Order: sequence, then C-alpha cells, then structure tokens
Amino acid sequence: MAIFCTHGSKSEILKYRNDDKMDEGSYVLIDESNINILNDKVVLAFCCSSARILGKLSVEAPNKCRAYVGFEKDILYYLRGKRNANQTKHVAFQAYKAAFSNALQYAIRTKCTVEKFRSKLVYYLRRESFKAAMKSDNNSLNDIFAGAIDNVVAHGDQSTVIFD
Repeated sequence: MAIFCTHGSKSEILKYRNDDKMDEGSYVLIDESNINILNDKVVLAFCCSSARILGKLSVEAPNKCRAYVGFEKDILYYLRGKRNANQTKHVAFQAYKAAFSNALQYAIRTKCTVEKFRSKLVYYLRRESFKAAMKSDNNSLNDIFAGAIDNVVAHGDQSTVIFD
C-alpha cells in the first residue's frame, strides 16, 4: 500500500514545493525513472493528474503495481475572479480531506476492492463538495468541484482488496 496526498502532474508524483527557486527536477518524488518502487503495491494517489500517464504506466509490465487509484486531471480547477481564491481553496481542500478520510475509513472497515473504493471515493467527493457548496456564498466552488470528481480512475486489477 502506498498513499500519496501531494501535488502531481500527468507523469509524476511530486514532493511539496515550498520554495519557488527549486528546480523542477528536485521536487519529483516518483516518475518513470523510479516507478518500480510501486511494484506489487496498491497506490492511492490523491494528487492532480498523476493517473493519466504515471498511473497507467505503473500497472504495465515490467512495473506492475497491483492497482493505481487517482485523478486523470487536476483536482482543483480555475478560480473565477480570484478574489476569494485562498478561502475557496481552503473550503475545497476541507471537502476533499473529508471525502478521502471517509473513503479510507470505509476501505479499512469493509476490506473492499479497488473498484469499490474508487466508487465510494467518488460518492464521498460528491457528498462533501455538495455540502461545502451549500454552506458557502461563493459560487466559484461549483467550478472547482465540477470536473475533478468525474476523473477519479482505477488502473490495474480492480478486484484487488485494498486492505488485506
């Protein structure tokens, strides 16, 4: 099992970048050059876009992680007007955090398959984002949640039980 809650790109899982002066290569955590460290693992990647290329690549021979659950696109989309950008991001992050936590607790409690986890994660993302949007006066929340939820995918053996 490997769980990542960080930044990502289509072909990388990234370390947290807290210094804008860092060169891009110094904050790559996993990419094609070291993807083999995921061999025989179930990967839950709560980071932007990493399932698009890296996720697919990770389940193909010779890499062969058992399964990869993640996002094919960015988790947060543009912020309309950017006036309340930080507040909006905070609300979105709190909703995602609750959804990820609920999905993980469900997987631990039920010993579900990768596909069931993926579908539960989508359910919890929808529920938490709806609750956040209903509590907020900020209409840009709809834009943030709009595309992220529908691009949660699972690659590899989706019948794998996540927590054996």
